[in-house]
Amino acid sequence: MKESSCNSSCPLCNAPIKTIRHAGRVKTLAICKDCGLWFRTPRPTPKELKAIYNKDYYDTWALQENPELTELSKQKTFACVLEKIDTFIPNDNTSRSLLDIGAATGHFISLAKAKKWSVFALEANPFSLDILRNKLGNDHVFCDSITNVTLEERSLDVITMFDAIEHIPNIETLLRESHRLLKGNGILCITTPRIDSYSRLFMRKNWPHYKEEHIQYFSKQCLKATLQKHGFEVKTTRGHTKWLHFCYLNAQFQAYRHWFFTPVFNYLDRILPKKIKQIALPYRCGEMLMIAQKNTKEGIEI
Repeated sequence: MKESSCNSSCPLCNAPIKTIRHAGRVKTLAICKDCGLWFRTPRPTPKELKAIYNKDYYDTWALQENPELTELSKQKTFACVLEKIDTFIPNDNTSRSLLDIGAATGHFISLAKAKKWSVFALEANPFSLDILRNKLGNDHVFCDSITNVTLEERSLDVITMFDAIEHIPNIETLLRESHRLLKGNGILCITTPRIDSYSRLFMRKNWPHYKEEHIQYFSKQCLKATLQKHGFEVKTTRGHTKWLHFCYLNAQFQAYRHWFFTPVFNYLDRILPKKIKQIALPYRCGEMLMIAQKNTKEGIEI
């Protein structure tokens, strides 16, 4: 990636930024040498971000073409994560409460609800909001920003952010409010693209996570330090595995074209039997799963 100079400041730590990199679809990314955040510059306006999120946004999920397959693959992905969350918040026959930030069309909350969690959802896409309200009711669905969540302080056991934190402009507000809403020792579960992953280093400007709606990227250390700053203790970090079927991946590479993978998937789409395309397989491409616990030690509570 080419580098050049700029005059900007980090949206996370306000340090001055002097270097940007030109990165494919997102065009330019600034790199903070102090906290390690990579972020789009200039920052997109709220109007520009709002225009991205509509019914068409989910075309890359093959949601219209194969809704049942997409549902099954996402359920399989989320089941693994929910099992991990259960080790921190075990089911002791009391009500467990959960807020999913960036809930999309509700695949995770449907699974959690079936496991007897009391679930709430926060989402910005108007198309998704209608689906979520049908699943949960108006009182359990919140729109746009975490500041619109009307739940009581320290009322949640878990807050999840699956492929969400890279979309949200104000990280300070997001984490401060998450900390406020969680009970003592509550859990924050995040998945997000990892900017220091081997896949990003190998694929460079063709990394599939370079998308216009992704306005910042974290390294493992950057995200860990950010969570610690906001009163969380990181408990575990690992690569995030998704279970995906061929049609989902093909839709991704049609929407976010890649010089090598797009023609390969075009060819495979012509020759693979339908049954093979329907098999969900484990897939990793530079995402991390980080689970942190609210820290309530003296001097840490915020």
